[in-house]
Amino acid sequence: MANSNVSSTVEKQEIKLDDIRAVLDKEKVIGTTISDMEYRVALFNSLTHICFEKCVEKRYKEGELHLGENSCIDRCVSKYWQVNNLVGHLLAYGRRGL
Repeated sequence: MANSNVSSTVEKQEIKLDDIRAVLDKEKVIGTTISDMEYRVALFNSLTHICFEKCVEKRYKEGELHLGENSCIDRCVSKYWQVNNLVGHLLAYGRRGL
């Protein structure tokens, strides 16, 4: 009888440990997702600020962008993503070398 009580207690502790691990894993996933979203928002805001400052005239003449501004923004966004990808690859390569 005492042996079954010990076995039951051990099983309950294992279940509790599994529950704790599941909660910690879930919190880790949520934390990673939040960090990823914060990074993406910061990246988008940086891209918007840089390309807007570079390409859009400070005195607004019209409600829409003219052809030159559109072309400039297209090139700016393209270059921004190319550099961002290059830096990401270099950082990933650097981590593998450590």
